[in-house]
Amino acid sequence: MLAKLPDRPKDAGWLDDDERALVERRLAEDRAGNAAHRQSHTLRHVFTDWRVWAAGLADFSRGVYANALNYWLPTIVQEIGIPKNDYFLVGLVSMIPWGIGAIAMVLVAWSSDRTGERRWHAIGSSLVAALGCVLLAVAGHSAVVSVLALAMVAAGGLAWLAVFWTLPTAFLSGIAAAAGIGWINAISQLGGFVGPDMLGRLRGANEGDNSLAFLILAGVALVVTGLTYALSRQPRPTSPSGAR
Repeated sequence: MLAKLPDRPKDAGWLDDDERALVERRLAEDRAGNAAHRQSHTLRHVFTDWRVWAAGLADFSRGVYANALNYWLPTIVQEIGIPKNDYFLVGLVSMIPWGIGAIAMVLVAWSSDRTGERRWHAIGSSLVAALGCVLLAVAGHSAVVSVLALAMVAAGGLAWLAVFWTLPTAFLSGIAAAAGIGWINAISQLGGFVGPDMLGRLRGANEGDNSLAFLILAGVALVVTGLTYALSRQPRPTSPSGAR
């Protein structure tokens, strides 16, 4: 299948002439680059640019708290009063946070694209996730408060993710973008291993009490917030889709 895919826009049969011309022009502009940011267009610079590592750490940190709660979500739901043997109800309640999160992701992304504002959409989303983790720590066994807190974490994490990718693509282009985005993803995926394991170990060390673990996850979410702020303050090429 890969052998049959076209190598150039001009060979793409699903594009009309105007679309081919547009894509070719955009590629030419990308290759030309911006003189002020030319160093970001080299492969070597990807692995020495602190912004790439900061972006990877930010998404890694989001992966820690999001995957920790996602993995342990059915157990958390059972511990807030849902009958442990009613698996259908446990699954139904577990769907609520991520359903709300999906809606928040779309709405925040739409708002960010409509206004062209990136920084505070991302930072605000991350703060919502951090507040959700704090609320989980103090909610005890209150089902309503716990589900609300879980929804805040899911909504904040997913909404942040929707806006986050406008940040690295604002300072990476060409070959650097391909390598940089791949490297950021590689770093971030480790959060899926660290988060669930960390929450499990903290639960075990505290005899099943989640309070300390949730407060630590809130701190992790604040790390995401700080890194997002630092990344969004960096100079970047001016464009309609650039972060502000």
